[in-house]
Amino acid sequence: SSLKLHATILDYEEGWGDLVHAMVHSTQTILERSTPTLSCDWGGKCDITQSIFHPSNAACSLLLDSTNLWVCQYCVAENAQKLQESNFIFFRELFQHAQPGTLFVLSEVHPRLWPEFYELLQDENCNLEEVGFNKRGRQMLLRKSSSDVITTSQSTKNSPALSEKDRKLLEKFIELRKFHERKIDAGWQRQEPKIRGAKD
Repeated sequence: SSLKLHATILDYEEGWGDLVHAMVHSTQTILERSTPTLSCDWGGKCDITQSIFHPSNAACSLLLDSTNLWVCQYCVAENAQKLQESNFIFFRELFQHAQPGTLFVLSEVHPRLWPEFYELLQDENCNLEEVGFNKRGRQMLLRKSSSDVITTSQSTKNSPALSEKDRKLLEKFIELRKFHERKIDAGWQRQEPKIRGAKD
């Protein structure tokens, strides 16, 4: 039997729903014959700065029992401060309550955020088994243990498996984070984007 793949799109801005419907229609029109088992729909709102069980994340929590791959694309950096203030509650609960064996892919333009995610994975309730990064660090990949039962050895170790290559990358990302924090402490601010054609 052929593999069936269904994707549910979630976003803080519910206005993306119409675009998702349009893309689904276009994709199915083109790929209908070759990939009849591929489907996608708009799931609703998602706010990563709130608990996954907050009313604004009702659509997310409904998917916990049926999803084996979660992808978070370019929304961590812009919410970094609120994530820190919430102690990353959304991701803590997502990792804790996702199905055993679930994969997570987090994408960002800069890897300096990943050390904080790795630190929160030390919480034994997350039960993450393996962590890795792509070459440039723009993606962090995580895999939950295939069992929800946490053994004594796991609870004392806590840290998910990390290859030597990924450990070196993590050390590099930590240095990048420290460098960025020093710039902020020294008064550095992001410049406002220039308007094309505007005069100084």
